[in-house]
Amino acid sequence: MKNRKVHRSRRGIISPAKRLLLLIAPLLCLAVAPVAVQAQASCEESVTTARQLYNDARFDEAIALLHRCLEQGAFSESEQPQVYTLLSMLCFANREEADARQAIRVLLSLNPAYQPDPIRAQPSYRALVEDVRSELQPALPAVATSPVAAAANDRKERRGLKKWLYLGGGAVLTGAAFLLIGAAGQSNQGGGSNPPPPGQPPRPPGGS
Repeated sequence: MKNRKVHRSRRGIISPAKRLLLLIAPLLCLAVAPVAVQAQASCEESVTTARQLYNDARFDEAIALLHRCLEQGAFSESEQPQVYTLLSMLCFANREEADARQAIRVLLSLNPAYQPDPIRAQPSYRALVEDVRSELQPALPAVATSPVAAAANDRKERRGLKKWLYLGGGAVLTGAAFLLIGAAGQSNQGGGSNPPPPGQPPRPPGGS
């Protein structure tokens, strides 16, 4: 019986290695958590930081920052168009046209109606966006027309129809009138030259 009690007590003893592991595990969790929170916080401010780096012409650092946060999935769906807009401008300024094109492709898939800023964006960058848009045009989803734009297009079509009726329709009517007048004149001129009926001699000029 004594041997059994000793055996049971030995099963309950924790080895020093296990005890050390149990003490270190919570400390490791506490050490990793601030790193994850810090990375998330840095990604939340990455767009502002990348803009500052862009203004300072530190393109490589800004591109690396955005790529790292994109790989972590730190941006929401609504934030992604803004991120890819900045990323495409950074790659273009850094003379990485292939990467800029790829960023523009993703951007246009997220926002087909995207138009670069006509004042801030360089003309060459705007031309690149239109070039990529023309390549992707069959694959891009159709942009819905707003009710205001649809009403404006309808008014424009009605004005065009009225203008045609005033100009084109009037010209058609005038041409038809000239044709009728010409046909009537030809019929009157041809009426005096008809030959006399058979059996009647022709009338002398000035005869009654």
